[in-house]
Amino acid sequence: MLDALENEAHSGAARKERASMKFTLEIDLGNDAMQTSAHVADALRLLSRKIQLGGRALMDTEDYGKIMDDNGNSVGRWEVTA
Repeated sequence: MLDALENEAHSGAARKERASMKFTLEIDLGNDAMQTSAHVADALRLLSRKIQLGGRALMDTEDYGKIMDDNGNSVGRWEVTA
């Protein structure tokens, strides 16, 4: 029974820690490949795929990365912070 209580306390602490984490996304719209809603949607799709294929739970750690346009230029950033 003590093990069950310890597991429940640990799982509650992990949920609380994840609840305080934040995902931030910033995209600059100034270059030629980032002028339309379709351009933004494409960049978000690429980022979504990159995060999905990353192989680990995004909310289990702090992380960050670049957002790229179709031409391979950096147009923004994303990060997960505590």
